[in-house]
Amino acid sequence: MKPPRKEAIAKALAILIESVNEENGSQLVSEDTSTLDSATPGALVDAEKALDVTRSGFIENIDRLISDIRRRRNVAAPIHQFPPEVFITILTHLADAYSLEGKEYRILDLMTVNRTWREIIIDSPQLWTTIRSDYPPEFANLVIERSKAHTLSLIWDTSASHYLDSDNDEFKAILELAAQNSPRIRTMNVVVGRGSRKTLQRLLECSTPQLEILHAKLSPDGVEMDTGTRSFTLSEGGPLKELALHRTSVSNWSSWRISGLRLLDLSSLIQLPPVDQIVRILSTSPDLEQLSLRWFNPPSLPLVRWDERNVGEPIELPHLKKIKLEELPPVYYFSILSRIRPGVCNSVRLMGIGTGETNNMLSEELWRERGETMSALLQLSKISTPTRVENCPLSVVVDSWSATIVNLVRTEALQEPEKSIFRLFHTNAHRITQVLGEFFSALNLETPPLRLQLEDAIVGRDTPFDLRLWSSSL
Repeated sequence: MKPPRKEAIAKALAILIESVNEENGSQLVSEDTSTLDSATPGALVDAEKALDVTRSGFIENIDRLISDIRRRRNVAAPIHQFPPEVFITILTHLADAYSLEGKEYRILDLMTVNRTWREIIIDSPQLWTTIRSDYPPEFANLVIERSKAHTLSLIWDTSASHYLDSDNDEFKAILELAAQNSPRIRTMNVVVGRGSRKTLQRLLECSTPQLEILHAKLSPDGVEMDTGTRSFTLSEGGPLKELALHRTSVSNWSSWRISGLRLLDLSSLIQLPPVDQIVRILSTSPDLEQLSLRWFNPPSLPLVRWDERNVGEPIELPHLKKIKLEELPPVYYFSILSRIRPGVCNSVRLMGIGTGETNNMLSEELWRERGETMSALLQLSKISTPTRVENCPLSVVVDSWSATIVNLVRTEALQEPEKSIFRLFHTNAHRITQVLGEFFSALNLETPPLRLQLEDAIVGRDTPFDLRLWSSSL
């Protein structure tokens, strides 16, 4: 883009100077500054001020023109050709996507894009539905007001805050506002640490009849507290869709709200949920997509014995995509794996199955009596149609204390391959090798190539390994 000619600029400047002199009734300024050689200091100050006023007025008009042109350009953009309701839908999905990825979504940033966006956002109550712990009380009240009758999402994270504590007035104001509007909360994501120990219990025990998604976490610096403040009683209301608890627990696991879940994620719990309640939750959640139970760190539980008659009815979980069971008491592994009938799981992680002689036997029974379940989790069932990752055969590694099975697959819905990982503890390497050999040889399916690795520490013993059951699979 070419600038205006110097002659045009000089002509415009002459017109401006003539106008400012006319407005002030004197010859304050001139294009030829040499005429000011004999001017007094006061006259020079007046001349400078006159030019400053002239420049400001000129720039103001230029800026106004540029702003108007930009507004017209923005209005002409394809996104502004959408009806307002379509634009609102796009922004709503954007907020949901940010939430799923754990990113921060700030509606105020969107309001600064242009005047059209600002007007649409202000008049759209469905976009004013998130309250955050770091909002100033005035802005949080504005969100509540503009949200009208829509349900709310509460994002409360004080784990890294040093100024948010029970003595802070802004903190208490936001907490009280959240408690007062708890009947409207649909999604609650709470992370608390030092200085916020009672906050978790206050928020979670409020009346939340519309609550569907509950994620609650005690950060490591908030763990040293009384047991009573590490668990809460889930209030009455409709069934949850997602329940994720970390270092905190509920005292009423039998609540019918904990059913019909799409996600169940429990880790590092202080109060262990009864295994029969875990089974009940699974049996009442046919749409479950993610199951994660790990590191309960529970007291020692009595050993259990396999009894086919007490296994119970199968639990069909056709939508289960991810399952993670780690460091659980053996009774939990067996009660879950002996009952569930999963569909195609994209990600499986079963770690620490079978510790002790009796539980070794139960681990063996899972592979012998529940081959259909275990093969489905390994992506080897008839309903599973993953794509094998080239040059990555199914791997079985047996050492002196565990057997690890890894299967690497890629499904149509996933760009990157996912792993199915099983780690089984044992006290007899020969026996677990035989059990797994029986499992793979008994499959009535075409299995991928297997890679069996026996570590040197067990191969060098006196008793040789019988690998005849593996001959058709290796």
